[in-house]
Amino acid sequence: MGNLLSALHTWVIARAHSGSILLRIDDLDVDRCKDEFIEGIIEQLQALGIDWDFGPSSLSEHKSNYSQPNHFTYYLNELQRKLGPEEKVFACECSRKQLGKFEGNAYSGTCRDKGIPLTDSDVSWRMLIEENSKIIVSDFLLGEREYDLREICGDYIVRRRDQIPAYHLVSLLEDTRNQIDLVIRGEDLLESTATQLDLAKRLNLEQFGKARFLQHSLLSDEKGQKLSKSRGSFALLAKDLAEDSTRKRVFTEYLKWAGLKMRAQSKNQPKAQPETANEILELFLEI
Repeated sequence: MGNLLSALHTWVIARAHSGSILLRIDDLDVDRCKDEFIEGIIEQLQALGIDWDFGPSSLSEHKSNYSQPNHFTYYLNELQRKLGPEEKVFACECSRKQLGKFEGNAYSGTCRDKGIPLTDSDVSWRMLIEENSKIIVSDFLLGEREYDLREICGDYIVRRRDQIPAYHLVSLLEDTRNQIDLVIRGEDLLESTATQLDLAKRLNLEQFGKARFLQHSLLSDEKGQKLSKSRGSFALLAKDLAEDSTRKRVFTEYLKWAGLKMRAQSKNQPKAQPETANEILELFLEI
């Protein structure tokens, strides 16, 4: 449900401001990102009446033109080509088990000075983060927030041990080459935004630094906990959204979450229940 509301929010804001929408499906993890998952995303959005201007309209089109594993070589070449001469990437041999022993989320720098060759097998590549490496994230809703990268993540990964480009690198390069100027996502990704802004500076990708960010609150349950499949929340499938009652439920949840009020039909009638994404957009335009 949370991902659907975020997608609907992006669609409403973009359409309200005559913006264009890019559908990007992150499928770096080939083993985990199954065809039915990708197809399900496309079908869910279509069932809700959400359209987009760029990106795949089918599974076959995604696999042919947009799948990220097709571009792994490009991502890593861009990393090496654009990295400034004063920046340093080092190899790290730490396993997940070893990293799990560290307190907090920030990498402690275990392999920073080991001099492990980048060409060694079974090593990740990390960006060396100096002390006092601070990044300011400016957000439409949350204002300016400053992050010290040494504290929130440390030397972050740009290539994984399995030689797959890291999410931060791929997301940054995709946003840059698609000329994205507005990024809308959950507030739980604020630290990811700070990391990507830092990487953009190191790769001299000025365009991403000029992008605007809107990081919204997360959909939560009665106890204030984020709704997610890992916490037992149910997932809506395209076949569920084919039912009018389910779509109406999604639209009602969106109105509550976004703080929009339903329009009253008349003094003697109940408030109108939105039945389409376009009706949600009309309510948004009345604000």
